[in-house]
Amino acid sequence: MTTKKLAAGVLAAAAVALGAPATANATIVDPWVICNGTNCDSSAQGDITWHNRTANVSGIIWDQGFGSTTIKFRAYANGKQIGPEVARTANDETSDPNVKSPRKIGFPMGDTNLSGGIDEIRIWICFTTCVDSTVEYRDR
Repeated sequence: MTTKKLAAGVLAAAAVALGAPATANATIVDPWVICNGTNCDSSAQGDITWHNRTANVSGIIWDQGFGSTTIKFRAYANGKQIGPEVARTANDETSDPNVKSPRKIGFPMGDTNLSGGIDEIRIWICFTTCVDSTVEYRDR
């Protein structure tokens, strides 16, 4: 049995993580929620659908107030980052329909040729700026 984990990091706020046990061929859906600020003015939520070696991320980003909200995703296998970081931004102050808040997101992560596949996706929420050195995450 393989353990699929979703570790979520939040800049200067809290950290969120969700665990997902899975067998080699099972498809597991992991819900995730992440927010920034005292009242969660900026937030995102969605699902990660775990597959044999990859995962699909889907969700929605909300942005309120000055600036924008960016959500970053990184896939890992045994602690090593696999593939590029994926970032999506929402902004309630724009008329651009591609980034207007609320913004729906969806994309695959992982490598179909990676033996064992990815076992973790970390999620960061960034309000206006992101600083990786202040990211926190923990397992649930």
